[in-house]
Amino acid sequence: MKKLALSLLMLAVLAGGALAQTVDPGWAAFVIRAATAAPYNQPAIQGSLAAPGAVEFIITEGGQKAGLGTNQINGAKVSQIASLHVDRLDNVATSGSAWGPYFNIWVTDGAGHYAVIANEPSNPEWNASNRWDITSWDMLKTKTCKVFETPGWNTGLSWVHVYTGKMTGLVFEDVANLVIAPPSAAGSTWLKRFGEHSDAFASGWMQIRGNRRRRGVDQGFALSDHADWPGLLSAIRATGAERVYATHGAVGALTRHLRETGLDAGALHTEDGEEEAESATSEAA
Repeated sequence: MKKLALSLLMLAVLAGGALAQTVDPGWAAFVIRAATAAPYNQPAIQGSLAAPGAVEFIITEGGQKAGLGTNQINGAKVSQIASLHVDRLDNVATSGSAWGPYFNIWVTDGAGHYAVIANEPSNPEWNASNRWDITSWDMLKTKTCKVFETPGWNTGLSWVHVYTGKMTGLVFEDVANLVIAPPSAAGSTWLKRFGEHSDAFASGWMQIRGNRRRRGVDQGFALSDHADWPGLLSAIRATGAERVYATHGAVGALTRHLRETGLDAGALHTEDGEEEAESATSEAA
């Protein structure tokens, strides 16, 4: 099997200093995120005196992030990542984060689904001896794999979680056969490797005109996996649970109704349902 040796993949820099990197051909430095407070300044990206061809990220405010990215590996499988090497040219003790880089990889199943998978460099599994290097697929495949940029990423219900059959505890080996590519690669030459196919997207959102076209799929089906009100109440009753937590949607209405039927119901805060959780909490008070 062909293996890919990646000299740099993606480097996200936290606030607190400058970071110098030598950029290989085919890689580009770019701003990921501006500061989270006014006036929302962007991190600076500039040439560096540290080494010829180096680029320096200057991060001075909370929330600022910058990175290096490439399209050179589109079409490869995740399991084909043989190595990742990062040379930091600054003084780690006095400049920037002591942690290794976050590397974020856009992946697809070839059926119109896309997501970002990423490592978590602050985990103990990335210790001082390997925080800057991946030396083999055998090393990477056992590391924690996080999911972002797709519905359900933070609830364990994304298409990646469904694909792997795991709601929690994902490692890179679970996504070994996913193909590396961002959504912008849809319709590109490498996608033809999947052979002649049509892609579709099933969602309640397909009832809205124009969503199929914006998704770039051949067909859209207005099919939702969300339970309606009677179905939701029926499922709750079937569990026999005496205590019920709602996470998003009509949290206030649901928890109020369940309390009226004698159940101990409340809101469980998640990023998907912050407003509803807050309203339900105020009503309960």
